[in-house]
Amino acid sequence: MSKSTGTDSPSVAQAVSKIFNAETGGDIAFKSSDNVVFYVHSKNLEFMSEGFPSMDHTILPKNPITLTENLHTLELLFQFTYHCMPPDLGDLDCERLLELAEAADKYVIHYARAHCRIHIRKFIHDPAKRLGIFAFACKHDYEDLIYLVAPLLVHKPLSEVLYEVPISMLVPWSLYHNQYLLSLLSVSLECFRKANGSNLPVQCGDGCTDAKTHDDYWAERIEDCRKKISDQSFPFTTAINALVDDYLVPEQYRQPCCNRFLSWRDQFKQRQQHDLKYFVEEHRRRMEGK
Repeated sequence: MSKSTGTDSPSVAQAVSKIFNAETGGDIAFKSSDNVVFYVHSKNLEFMSEGFPSMDHTILPKNPITLTENLHTLELLFQFTYHCMPPDLGDLDCERLLELAEAADKYVIHYARAHCRIHIRKFIHDPAKRLGIFAFACKHDYEDLIYLVAPLLVHKPLSEVLYEVPISMLVPWSLYHNQYLLSLLSVSLECFRKANGSNLPVQCGDGCTDAKTHDDYWAERIEDCRKKISDQSFPFTTAINALVDDYLVPEQYRQPCCNRFLSWRDQFKQRQQHDLKYFVEEHRRRMEGK
């Protein structure tokens, strides 16, 4: 009985995409990071993408172009290069959606980029996903996502955020975060003073006949603001507005006897609580002036 050699065993068939296979007529072959071949029409890439070079010859499947993305990402991505209904991204988890969004930006497929950004928004309410979304948005300069997520991340320690964002965001984010800490310190200090019976800096007075009710109301408002500033799920600017907006304060607590509260609140308000966009634009202006 003769011994078998390595050449006697049949070769392993090359895995091919179920959607983009030879029967679909694609004239250029790509291979995913997990070794699946895709046959794609070069003209579609030429018109629908800015990230692939112009193809003046056919790339045979024996020598496909290897890409860094996996099967699942490429199978979705290439569908956005055809004139048909885009794939449904509604069931993708955040990790796979961000992988697709990264690929769409890398190969500049605008159709896919727009769809990804729409679906990414639904994960903003998940605290575990916010930092990843913020890092992605900063990397690709998606300002709508940056400024939407920022108030929900400002409470995080600088060490958790700064290593995830590009250099251009380091100074603006640090200033934005510092503003948050100062606001939290001010309101927390006022809560401490009220809890310990101190009348500094504010207490209802001027002959008020219902001072305890007024004091209790303002103490509750200040404590509520402090909790919201500290709450990871509550936007920072919304927490501040809950304290400083007049229309949220009943008329009986805006009487002359409450002027001390109102004066303290106005001083707090005058600190000009800026959003992240302000610090980004200010940083750009200063850097351009150098």
